[in-house]
Amino acid sequence: MILMCTGTYPLTSAMKAADVFLENASVDPIPDYIDTLGFYTQWGGDGIVFYLILDVEDGKVDDGVRALTKRFVNYKSVEGYKVEIQVVLPIAEALAAIGKEAPAA
Repeated sequence: MILMCTGTYPLTSAMKAADVFLENASVDPIPDYIDTLGFYTQWGGDGIVFYLILDVEDGKVDDGVRALTKRFVNYKSVEGYKVEIQVVLPIAEALAAIGKEAPAA
């Protein structure tokens, strides 16, 4: 199952967010049943936006969301930090869920 995490925070919080990110990575790494497919960021204007795309092992989505939530709570000290975790489907699975078949690639 694919999880898409998106988050934002103001430029003034970038250093604190980086400190929390590095602390999380060293103290509480992402569990083995979660693969990171991509981690991207953009910045400018009002702040930073990040996109974290994860693949969670079948049957472990609840555990994965709990593990990510625990990590994201560590950002509570980062002023203006907001995050959202979404379960997303590849288009072929979404179409199959409504009885349709995706065209061949």
